[in-house]
Amino acid sequence: MFKHTKQLAYKVRVDEPNPLFAKMLQQAIGGVEGEIRVCLQYLFQGWGNRGPDRYKDMLLNTGTEEIGHIEMLATAVALNLEGAPASLQEEIAGKNGTVEAVLGGQDPRHVLSAGLAAMPADSNGNPFNGSWVVATGNVGSDMLANVHAEASGRLLARIPEDPARYLGGLNVLGQPLWSPAGPNGFPDSNAAWAAPEGMKLRLDISAQVASRIGETIDPRDLLELIAADAASTETRRTIERAESRQQALALLLMSPEFQRR
Repeated sequence: MFKHTKQLAYKVRVDEPNPLFAKMLQQAIGGVEGEIRVCLQYLFQGWGNRGPDRYKDMLLNTGTEEIGHIEMLATAVALNLEGAPASLQEEIAGKNGTVEAVLGGQDPRHVLSAGLAAMPADSNGNPFNGSWVVATGNVGSDMLANVHAEASGRLLARIPEDPARYLGGLNVLGQPLWSPAGPNGFPDSNAAWAAPEGMKLRLDISAQVASRIGETIDPRDLLELIAADAASTETRRTIERAESRQQALALLLMSPEFQRR
């Protein structure tokens, strides 16, 4: 059951309507990185969860919150379309050749099909695709999918002036923009896996993940779900002795149980 209130989670204000920005916001609503995807992903994961009730509650509460995010974005789209002159999108696009070529101005379906309102579609007008929703029934796998879904939506707020600042992580992970390596991923040899550089990279990634979600997950419960009887006494003791949940989660992600090849 959902309860609707008239107050938005955050106030949406648009000083100057911008139909081009409205088109960009559609990606944050109905794109593969958008709020409809993560909303349904959390909800279906929660509805299908057979683990501890706190995980089910967390997923359903988060999914319900995402409905409010969709409402805010849809409101922003409508406000950016309302009263915007047709020439405005041409002026905006003309200032940036890349923007003009890629975005091509206002989406005519905002006028023809939606009455100057948001649609369940991406910035190219493609309808939302339910196949993007990941809900496997495996809590660990679903949590990783959620981290990916949340992280992939970070660039949707605006077109960055310096993309290198935001895409540097792809280089660190060996997948530079436009020139990724083959689909083999990281090398699996002992020399690469146990090298100081490789261990430091995995530690940095574990620490970053833990800092984002450490307060919402009990590392002890996660260890039971993922490893169960295979968890070693040393790993259990290390997690118990951690100074915080974030530290415990980072140690768990770096444990032999998680680092097995």
